[in-house]
Amino acid sequence: MFNITNHVVDCGGAKTTITDNGRLNIKVEKPEMMTTSPHWRRPAYKTRDTKAKIQECHATPSLNIVIQVVGSRGDIQPFVALGLALARAGHRIRIATHGTFKEFVETHGLEFFNIGGDPKRLMAYMMQNSGTQASGQIFWTNYLISTPYTVHLLLSSAYTPPPELEEFLNGPSPIYIGFGSIIVDDPKKLTLLLLEAIELAGVRAIISQGWGELGSEDLVIPPNVHFIGSCPHDWIFEKVSCVVHHGGAGTTAAAMACGKPSIVVPFFGDQPFWGSMIAKIGAGPKPIPFKKLTAPDLAAAISAALEPEIKQRAMELGEQIRNESGVDAGVTSFHHHLEHSNLSCGIVSSLPAAWKIRGTDIQLGSTGVALLVNRGLLSTDKIELLRPQKYDLNIGPRDPFSGMAFAFIDSAAEISGGLGHFGASTQELFRSIFEKGSVHSGKRSAFASSMEGIGKASINVVRAPIDISFAFTQGLHNAPKLWGDHHVELPETVEGIPTGLTAASKELVFGVYNGFHSLIMFPGQFAAHRGKRFDILPGLGFGTASCITKSLSGK
Repeated sequence: MFNITNHVVDCGGAKTTITDNGRLNIKVEKPEMMTTSPHWRRPAYKTRDTKAKIQECHATPSLNIVIQVVGSRGDIQPFVALGLALARAGHRIRIATHGTFKEFVETHGLEFFNIGGDPKRLMAYMMQNSGTQASGQIFWTNYLISTPYTVHLLLSSAYTPPPELEEFLNGPSPIYIGFGSIIVDDPKKLTLLLLEAIELAGVRAIISQGWGELGSEDLVIPPNVHFIGSCPHDWIFEKVSCVVHHGGAGTTAAAMACGKPSIVVPFFGDQPFWGSMIAKIGAGPKPIPFKKLTAPDLAAAISAALEPEIKQRAMELGEQIRNESGVDAGVTSFHHHLEHSNLSCGIVSSLPAAWKIRGTDIQLGSTGVALLVNRGLLSTDKIELLRPQKYDLNIGPRDPFSGMAFAFIDSAAEISGGLGHFGASTQELFRSIFEKGSVHSGKRSAFASSMEGIGKASINVVRAPIDISFAFTQGLHNAPKLWGDHHVELPETVEGIPTGLTAASKELVFGVYNGFHSLIMFPGQFAAHRGKRFDILPGLGFGTASCITKSLSGK
């Protein structure tokens, strides 16, 4: 057997020792090599933006960035475009999304991480629960990249169409109809509605089957309609006269970039917003919510979208968007919003900080820590993970009564679970006592399990009043949002006695202040929002309610 323990390898200034516990001990003899070696140099930031923005990018150390995206291809694609631009800026990018998109991400040269989940099931769930909002626990991250709503992040696609599609496109310009990842309960009914609308409008059409599998039933397809499978939006939209779609952010951006009018049929989420924005800027008619969609209304919308004024406006917007560089703007925005004081290692400034020396403001990267530890200048028990920002997604119940109800149900379930565990374990204990050949250790195990159950029930009996009152307070805290008072601060995070005392002192002071702020300011804001001077009296009532709830809840 070949023994590699304590084997030393000299790598030109860095010695690596394989220790007997299997770890690698890397000792860097020449720290300057890390800033002069080509391996540590960051690639130049290739951008069409200004010189000042390039210099700003160079001032940012190379970061490891994970972009997590949940949703459909239209949700993923803009982030891949942003990821490619960030990679050109010298960062290491990993896209964390569903396994369905692994090939798509890796084909563009980005790292991939599978977060699990089936996006088709997610879309089906969203269709059935369009008002549901996700909730989660506290999580920590250095930097958060949100959905790119304010810039157009476009990704060019190379595509070779099948012969049938090429042949269909040789005729008069068709319209495009596709709802992407939307899954409907009755695809046949929707397909028949679309075919009727196409006939009424007197147009040729390409219908994308999408995840909803439109046209998969045995239907008679007229010669002026052609069904297609997966096809890049930026390619197909260039070949059509207008686009009928669900109003997803990615699809909306692609249609606008190609200069095509949009007819939005929103289903849920942000889709109604994009539909209203398209109509507001004159790039399409008013959106038609899916639940109100009829063949005559869709046919009328198609005819309106093909009017010269709307087509001209869509072309102008498309030219404007194509002259912009959305991904460069996204990278610049990302760098601009970074807190540069929290970025760099204090020793190797080209690398990001990942650690902090306890009790100080000194920040170090992993390489800097390794240098100091290897030279005996720092002990590992003196450092802690650097967490510049923490986000709390648990904003609590929307009102005090539902908060109390759900807290009571949760407490009752925990108590019942503990008592049930106690009963089952006690039954097992007596069975082991009276059966022949019972093992003494088995009795002890059953006894300990029964005590665990009664302990769990007892703890939750004690905690129940605390949890219920806390939920009531959180509900009071959020209640002003119900009548439009959004001057509600996020609740403080409590992780122990010190943070609990800090949170309590802040809420005691700011609760009363914010309450009287609403009493004074909200009546006028309410009247201004309603556009009626005489609505100040109802506003005064809501302002008084805000004052009471905020003062009682602490914020």
